[in-house]
Amino acid sequence: MLEKENKWLSIAKKAAFEAGSEILKVYEKDFKVSYKKDKTPLTIADQKANDIIEKHLLETNIPILSEEGKQIDFNHRKNWNLLWIVDPLDGTKEFVKKNGEFTVNIALIKDGSPIIGVIYVPVSGCVYYGSSAGTFKEHNGLKKQLPMIYKERNFRVVGSRSHASPETEKYIDQLSKEKGEIEIISMGS
Repeated sequence: MLEKENKWLSIAKKAAFEAGSEILKVYEKDFKVSYKKDKTPLTIADQKANDIIEKHLLETNIPILSEEGKQIDFNHRKNWNLLWIVDPLDGTKEFVKKNGEFTVNIALIKDGSPIIGVIYVPVSGCVYYGSSAGTFKEHNGLKKQLPMIYKERNFRVVGSRSHASPETEKYIDQLSKEKGEIEIISMGS
């Protein structure tokens, strides 16, 4: 399994880097903003990044559930025990504000739990990723292993500063009841 996991992680990182490169091309120019049914912004960068990521992840023959991909009926996907979950441009509101606080997020989920995760910050070129081999941060050609989060430390939740929903707040409240103090991280360093 480790060999497959390493291959899948490599594909996810490559997809994130290429999507981030395309996102920056749009970011550096003027672009139009449209709005989805839920009134959240959507740009051509979201769509282009999604296309790039899906192209790479399709190589794995693992189903993909993406915020910007085609909607898949729950009855079809409810029995997936292995799937990619993707947010090709997390923080579109921040992207539109041009403050640099947005990421490319790709996770491989097995039986409801993440086994691989990639978070890429295109503006800084920093990538965070994790698998059974540990958690890492790469920036400017340097790779650093990050400490594992143990139970005695605060439980951490990564979320958007501008995009909190009642569902997210309810989820965080529930986590705090189960885990104790919650640390909310809205921007990596």
